[in-house]
Amino acid sequence: MDPPLQEEGRWHRYKNIRDLRNAGIHVKLNKREEWKWNSVSFNSNLFSGELKLPMMIVNDVTPYFYHNLIAFEMCPDFRNNFEFCSYFFLMDSLIDEAEDVKELRLAGVLQNLLGSDKEVAKLFNELGHELPAKMCNYMIRTNVVAYSKGYIQVKHQINEHYQKKWKTWLAEGRSTYFSTPWSFIAFLAAVAALLLTSIQAWYAVHPKISN
Repeated sequence: MDPPLQEEGRWHRYKNIRDLRNAGIHVKLNKREEWKWNSVSFNSNLFSGELKLPMMIVNDVTPYFYHNLIAFEMCPDFRNNFEFCSYFFLMDSLIDEAEDVKELRLAGVLQNLLGSDKEVAKLFNELGHELPAKMCNYMIRTNVVAYSKGYIQVKHQINEHYQKKWKTWLAEGRSTYFSTPWSFIAFLAAVAALLLTSIQAWYAVHPKISN
């Protein structure tokens, strides 16, 4: 049964994109040309999860542009689904430090024209600190939940995957022991050696009876 979409809080089980990676969740670029909220999606399978995000370009005008978008969505007379505010919430949940920005860059999701990755992380952290108060005030004034249903759904899906500890253990094991092809080959060689040793031991205890 799907969780109710009207219930929402800012709490996440994860702190940043590195936490997601450790739980087997990989971020990939959604190659749709047009930016829409439904360009954000999450799929979970038996062993891993995949969070697809649209391309984001961060440059010198980005801070002003983002603040204007947020102010526009906060206008009481404007009917909208809060997709930009929700998107900024999601990005803030992924970005904690410069290392998280680097991971998004390597995934092809974020293009940094602003400067250092640290500056980009600071931008999203500042937005993340400002948004809760603004959205809370909006909800008090209008009695409307200021989150898009798409954001709430994706957040629930990520949290559901993240709280399944066995998936986290599998991801950690794969990262620790099978991070390179050589480690996987070494594992197969060890299994083969163990199997041969077991067969030899069995024949030593149960020698073949000759006719």
